[in-house]
Amino acid sequence: MSKQEELLFCKIAIETGRVSEDEAKRCLAYANKLEASGQARPRMGTVFVKAKLLGQQDVQRIYQAMQRRQGAVADSTATRTRLAQKRGRGKRGTASARRSPESSAPTRDRTRPGAGPRRVSSRSMVFSILSLVAVFVMLGVIGLLLYYAGSSDGTVAQTEVEEKKPEEKRVDLVVKSNAVDLDQLERIRNGVNQSILDARSFRGDERYGMALRRLTEFDTQNKSYLQRDSFQEFQQKLAREIEVIKGRIATEFDSALEKASQLAGDGNVQGAVSHLEMIKDRVDSEYVAKIDAEIKKILGE
Repeated sequence: MSKQEELLFCKIAIETGRVSEDEAKRCLAYANKLEASGQARPRMGTVFVKAKLLGQQDVQRIYQAMQRRQGAVADSTATRTRLAQKRGRGKRGTASARRSPESSAPTRDRTRPGAGPRRVSSRSMVFSILSLVAVFVMLGVIGLLLYYAGSSDGTVAQTEVEEKKPEEKRVDLVVKSNAVDLDQLERIRNGVNQSILDARSFRGDERYGMALRRLTEFDTQNKSYLQRDSFQEFQQKLAREIEVIKGRIATEFDSALEKASQLAGDGNVQGAVSHLEMIKDRVDSEYVAKIDAEIKKILGE
């Protein structure tokens, strides 16, 4: 899609009232940003759909309007070309007619003295006048064609709006209300992915409490965005990772509690206490409180 076609796409989207000029500029800027970073430049319709400014049906209508508008321009160009060719033939015909009296005058002088030159001159004049009239008529017809072609272009946007049903207009309002800032969307995506990478690094060191804290902090700081419909994918991804870590913490606590009970049953109270103290770094604050309660219970406090 050329830059001229992208601008035409944005122009039609703005004229039909589907997006504002600022929203169109943001989408163009986002496409430029991806291209500058070495990525393939996306089609403008894809960017508008991703930003939830347009639906797929709206994009198809705009593409159809672009095709009609580009077809009208091509027809106008072809009409101008045909006019130029006809003008050239008309001029050559007129010049031949004007030269004909001089070339035929000597012959007609020999056959009909005095009458030949006057008749040829009058015929040439009539032919020239008729040629001029024909040219003016053709110019008038072509002018009307160009005028109606321009009018049809100007009414494309109005026709597109009139074709929309009330239900589709309501859908447009919902889409605009859920419009996403593409930069913010990218920030949340990168933040979720980085938080999960950090959490998995802590899990590798068996510091499950730190992993859970990393994820919950990001979730709390970005709660207002993650609760939006547009960010549900990231919220679900974050929630799944949190559930995995909570399950691991619960398993660690149950295993440590069972081992401490065995040690305490064998009379090794200090060993039981030390074992429980050792897993405090692996769990979150909720389980730390439970561990402290178990230690007091083992010590008989």
